[in-house]
Amino acid sequence: MPIEGVPLSKEDREIALERIKAHLREETGEEPGDLAAMMTLDWVAEDLAPLFYNAGIGAAQRALLHASDALDADLEASKRPLPGPRRIHD
Repeated sequence: MPIEGVPLSKEDREIALERIKAHLREETGEEPGDLAAMMTLDWVAEDLAPLFYNAGIGAAQRALLHASDALDADLEASKRPLPGPRRIHD
């Protein structure tokens, strides 16, 4: 089951299934079936993907905070000083 709101495209799902099959083949020495690969992908998407998704959200939040701090510093440096007091002529 893909993460709600972040489904894999058909092409990406096929790539993932082929990579899972290759991994299982290397680890077990046996040719995995399509069902085993699909079940593995579904398990990863349901049980593990949220960990990576949340880590990505955290990284995006930190990057945005860093960019915001830099923008704030740039804006602060762009402030213009007030002119000195004006003299009133009699």
